[in-house]
Order: sequence, then structure tokens, then C-alpha cells
Amino acid sequence: MSRLTITLPPQPAQTAFNLRRWEEVLADTGLAKLPGRIETDRHGHILMSPPPLPIMAATNWKSAIGCDNSCPTGGC
Repeated sequence: MSRLTITLPPQPAQTAFNLRRWEEVLADTGLAKLPGRIETDRHGHILMSPPPLPIMAATNWKSAIGCDNSCPTGGC
């Protein structure tokens, strides 16, 4: 069985690359107009996620209210 080995650049070099890539992404006005979340992976590839459905906002709100009501002081 063969083994796959991934060689990554040293952390400071990777961080510098990520910061440069994010400067490019932030400067792209076309990406800024898109709905949803824009991210990059370790290789600088753009990953896009759709915005959450409206039902998720309602679910999150109900969960927050439930947590708040379960704690007598309002903050567990």
C-alpha cells in the first residue's frame, strides 16, 4: 500500500501567502457583491458557501431564547 505525503511550506511562509491572497480577495469588488461566505483554503483557492436559509435564522433565534430561558440569571 502506498502512502501519500503532503509537504507544506513553513508556517511563516504559509501565513504570508494567506495574507497576500486575502488582500487579493478583499480587493475583488466582484466577490464583495456575492451573497454568502467567501473563504480560501490553504492553497489560496476560493471557497464559496451560500447564505443561510431564512429558516436557519429563526431556528438560531429560538435556540438562543431557549438557552436564555433555561438559566435563571440569563447567563449560564
